[in-house]
Amino acid sequence: MQDPLKAIIMMKKNIIKGQAISSQKLALAKEFRRNSTLAEKILRQSLRAERLGGWHFRRQQILFGYIVDFYCHAASLIVEVDGEIHESQRIADQEREAILIEKGFQILRFRNLEIEHDLNAVLTKILEACNQTLPIIPSPLPAQASVQKGGPSPLPAQVTGPSPLPAQVSDPTPLPAQRTDPSPLPLQGRGRGRGPKEHNDEFHPDHQRHPTCP
Repeated sequence: MQDPLKAIIMMKKNIIKGQAISSQKLALAKEFRRNSTLAEKILRQSLRAERLGGWHFRRQQILFGYIVDFYCHAASLIVEVDGEIHESQRIADQEREAILIEKGFQILRFRNLEIEHDLNAVLTKILEACNQTLPIIPSPLPAQASVQKGGPSPLPAQVTGPSPLPAQVSDPTPLPAQRTDPSPLPLQGRGRGRGPKEHNDEFHPDHQRHPTCP
């Protein structure tokens, strides 16, 4: 079964289409890739081949006429590595950052020294920024929680299962019926009590005809 996170990332993996990119801009992006700084090379080793949580990053990506150092399309995340040259172009960087944020991108900036000396902290921040863009499905997570909560519902059914026990207890109700079965005994007793009279009546049908008989 495919990992849900992987499926979401793959659905948003394709890069933005329909951009008007000049040949000069493409050539400049290729030059930046060939002449990467040490910090960019270090960070690339951790971001390439979806090594960071399965997120796919592109380097020196062109977005609306701007070249960004690293870009994750699935998370709409831009990662910029600021070297010495950025110190002299802060205003230009702030202007293009405002434009990209307005278009829906989130941007993280790191200095060369941060990447070279504290790479784990940098990667943690990047991964957190990516994960925050995931939709709450949980998706699967609430569904599984509800299944787990609803799953034990059969337990009451099992508890009520022994309900036949009262039925079994009530089964001995025939016992009173069995006690009443001996009821013929009194009838037989009464029959024996009246036996002689009935016997006399039966064997002396003319008893009424001879009132003088004792």
